[in-house]
Amino acid sequence: MEEAQLLDIVNKMSAKNSFRYHYISVDEILFRSRIEDLLQLCQKKGIILATDEIKEKQKIIYKILHFYYNQYQSEKAIQSSYLDSIHYLGDDLLKLLPVTSNEFLFDFVSKTELINVFADYCADLGINVYRVLNDEIYNLDAYLIKKTKGVFVTTESVIVRTGFELKVEDYEKILSSLARSTLISEWKLFVTTPIGALIIGMDKLLADMKRLHTWLYIVDPVQKRVFGVEKGKTSKNEDSNLRDEYITNLPSTPLRTASQVVKISKYAFEEKYAYKHKIYRKFFFSDQAVSKMMEHSKLIKPMFIDIFRSLIILDKKSGLTIYSYKQKDVDEQMVGGFLSAFDSFVSSVSGSTKLEEINYQGFTINAILGKKIKVISILSKSGGQIFKERLAVFTKLFEQKLNEELDLFYETGQSIASIDHLIVPLIKSTLSI
Repeated sequence: MEEAQLLDIVNKMSAKNSFRYHYISVDEILFRSRIEDLLQLCQKKGIILATDEIKEKQKIIYKILHFYYNQYQSEKAIQSSYLDSIHYLGDDLLKLLPVTSNEFLFDFVSKTELINVFADYCADLGINVYRVLNDEIYNLDAYLIKKTKGVFVTTESVIVRTGFELKVEDYEKILSSLARSTLISEWKLFVTTPIGALIIGMDKLLADMKRLHTWLYIVDPVQKRVFGVEKGKTSKNEDSNLRDEYITNLPSTPLRTASQVVKISKYAFEEKYAYKHKIYRKFFFSDQAVSKMMEHSKLIKPMFIDIFRSLIILDKKSGLTIYSYKQKDVDEQMVGGFLSAFDSFVSSVSGSTKLEEINYQGFTINAILGKKIKVISILSKSGGQIFKERLAVFTKLFEQKLNEELDLFYETGQSIASIDHLIVPLIKSTLSI
C-alpha cells in the first residue's frame, strides 16, 4: 500500500472541508477499528476486496475511502443529504462500526475524568472549581467562583454529562435544571463530549443553549481540546440570598484552586476561534490522518494496569462465578479466601446499587450490584472515584451487551468463557487495564 494513494484520496475528500473546527475525527475511527469490523463494513456496502487486500488494514481503509468518495460524487441524492463525502463517510462509520477497540472513542468513561479536565481549564482562567455532589434541588455537578480581593466577580453553575450517561429522555430535565440554576449563579454552563453532542444533535443543542443563555463546552479526549461552542448571557434572576446559601454548603476545599503561576491544563483552548459555532462541523480528517492509517495501532498505557489484579463477575442470586479475569500473578488461594470473607460484605450491599469499597490483606476491593450480577474488582491500591465510576459503567454495559449470554447461563449453567473475544475488550477499554 503506497502512502501516496491514501494521501491522494484524503486530500480529495478534504477539499471542501475547510472549516476551522470539527469534533469527530474520521481517521481515528478507522484507525481504531479492527480488521474484522472493517471487513464487515465492506461486505455490507458491497466493497470488493482482492485476496491480497483482506489482511492489510491500510488497503481496506483505502478501498473504503475510495468507495465513499466515488459514491458521493456520483449520486445527487447523497450530495443533497450530506455536506461533503467526509460527512457521508463519518455518518455511516458511526452507524456500522462498533469501534470495539475503544468503547468510548470521543467520550469519557467516568464523569469525574471529564469534570477534572474541565476543572483544569477553569483553574487556568483564575477560577475556583467546586465539585457538587447530591444536589437534589439544582442537580449541578460543579460550581465555579471567581473572586477579586475577596469579592465575587462571577459565579457559575455547571452541569456535566458524558456521552454515555446523556440520555435523550433525560435531556429535558437537564434543561430545566439549567434554567432553575439562574437563581444561584450569574452564569450557567453545560459541558459534554463529542458523543454527547451527537446524541442530542448539535443543531438542537445549540438552539437550546442559546434559548437558555447557557455557555456550551465540548471536551474532546481525542484531540485534547476544550471547545467553547456557545457563549452564554448573564442571569437576570439571580437571588443573592439563595446564591450565598448555596455557596455556604459547598465543600470547604475546591476541586481546583485558581492557577496563577503554572498552567495545569493539558487540553488546548483557542480563544480566538471560541464561541463561533458556525465554523464547527461534525467530521474531518486530522493532520496526522495518513500517518495514523499507515501504521499499526500504538499501545497507550492503560490508566489502572499497574494496580489491577482481578475482576470477578458473580450471579446476583446464587453467588456462582459467571466470569473472572485476572493478572497472572494473582494467588488463587488468596482470591478464594477473599470471596469467603467478602460474602457478608456483598450481602450487606444487596438491594442497593451503591458502589462499596473495603481493604482486605493489603488489597482494595470494589463491589457493585447490577440487575443480574455482582461485579467485584481487586486492586493493589485504591483506584479512586474514577475507577469506581468506570466499574459502574462496565457493569451496565456487561448486562446490556451480554444479556442473551447471561440468560443462557441462568438456564443451563453454561460458562460464558467462550465469548472472551467480546468480554476482554470491554473490560480493557472500560476499566483502562
